[in-house]
Amino acid sequence: TPMAIKELFKQFLKFQAVGAAAFVIDFGGLILLSQFFGMNPVLASAVSYVVSIVFNYYASMKFVFTHPDDMSRRREFAIFCVLSAIGLGLNVLIIWIGTELWGAGAFAVTAAKLVATCIVAVYNFFTRRYFLDADSPHNQTGDSHSQTDDPSDHAEDKRAEDTCAKDRRAEDTPGDD
Repeated sequence: TPMAIKELFKQFLKFQAVGAAAFVIDFGGLILLSQFFGMNPVLASAVSYVVSIVFNYYASMKFVFTHPDDMSRRREFAIFCVLSAIGLGLNVLIIWIGTELWGAGAFAVTAAKLVATCIVAVYNFFTRRYFLDADSPHNQTGDSHSQTDDPSDHAEDKRAEDTCAKDRRAEDTPGDD
């Protein structure tokens, strides 16, 4: 429906805003650590990438996606990291293909990075929405990953069962006729 597409687009724009902030953290951290603190650029890029992933997780789950009630934060973060690692692999693969086809000059690398960024952004959005967003259609189908497992529901069911059992025992007690 047009309304669903509009909501999806709004969510995608929020996702892009969080991604832009994560990019600033990643790139800014790389420059800060390598250029101002003299850290090895490869190590600095790893540190800044990890910091940006942690930021991206918290910001995405606060502003873009709805936390599934049936999933622990630890599991949610683990899934987020696995999806991010796959995205990183796609990014590297696309840049490798691009530089093999177009060369390693500044323009070719930039073009390959832009293509990779666009593809990986779409991949990241839809996989995170599918696996981590309680509001995604996948989690609305009654699938076991989307069912809320509120302990208070079970406690309420248990109280109701106990009450019924007491009522049955009271009905079966001799001498109350």
